[in-house]
Amino acid sequence: MTAHRTIIPVMLIAVFCLSGIKATVAQVKTLERPFDPVVTTGASLADLAGTPIEQLFVFAFDSASANWREIPFQIDEYDNATDSYAGVDSDVGLDDNDELVFMVKDAGDRAPTSWPDMLGTTENGTVRYEIEVTTEDHAHHCAILRSLTTKFDHEISALDIGCGTGLFFHCLRNTKTLVGIDVSPFMLEEANNPVKPEDITVKNIDLRCENIFDIEFPEHSFEFVYSIGVLGNHSPFDLFVCDKVHRLLKENGVFFFTVVDISSKLQRKSMKRRMAESVYPMLPRLLKTRLDRRWHYFYMTREDLDTVMRRSPFQNYQIQRSVSTSPMWRGAYFECIARKNGL
Repeated sequence: MTAHRTIIPVMLIAVFCLSGIKATVAQVKTLERPFDPVVTTGASLADLAGTPIEQLFVFAFDSASANWREIPFQIDEYDNATDSYAGVDSDVGLDDNDELVFMVKDAGDRAPTSWPDMLGTTENGTVRYEIEVTTEDHAHHCAILRSLTTKFDHEISALDIGCGTGLFFHCLRNTKTLVGIDVSPFMLEEANNPVKPEDITVKNIDLRCENIFDIEFPEHSFEFVYSIGVLGNHSPFDLFVCDKVHRLLKENGVFFFTVVDISSKLQRKSMKRRMAESVYPMLPRLLKTRLDRRWHYFYMTREDLDTVMRRSPFQNYQIQRSVSTSPMWRGAYFECIARKNGL
């Protein structure tokens, strides 16, 4: 956390990235287009209206160190008289048509729900905002989940494999009960306060610190099972997982999941990664072990995925490749919709 110090009442803004592809241990960003700008207008920061620019500060959270850092930003002031950003804004302080701009590379990870207190600024009058940087991937997957769950003609029970911080809870519709499982207790703690809580229509959410390989449910427990950014990425997708999900689904149930296309990732190794691989043989065992864990992946080809599905009990499935150009995650993944006995 930042050091506690006396601060004149100021306006604080925390920023984090929300990507459609999740990590299994922490909701962190992975940037390959670091210089994309993030722009938000003064209209979306209503409580900061009229605040002098010099009293605005922007912070980002690093989940690995649990520390905050102040990040660079700028305010582009809009001059109504000249109808442009080139003139001198006659309005003192932040107004609705001014723009706050920072680089995607400077955005942080999602902070714990106690983030205002962690900043160490509790003076009266301080206003705080959390800016969520979303991606087209998230909106894309959210639309799929909404469409699939809406098509059931009754309220359903759903299972989220690798739910993380509850990134997609608000996307479900027509859902009475949702079970979210994840291997990280820290992620599940944050899932108690998921993103967009005002849009969540699920009546009951049950969070469990489990993994799909070990957890046991009665057969035919769910109408809908989904997993986004976990299987075929940080965790293997194989016949065991496929068979287990099939058993958990009720008749006419649906399984939606994504796996990373291996060809889209192995061709894009950063300079840092290539340098690390070149010195890998000379590294001590401890560092090699850490790198092995970090570099381990379960990406698949389309043929790999199709082979698993053909051998599984699912006879009705569709695979589609989708390309992500998000600043947070760039690559391609396969989306699969599998139906038990066809719906």
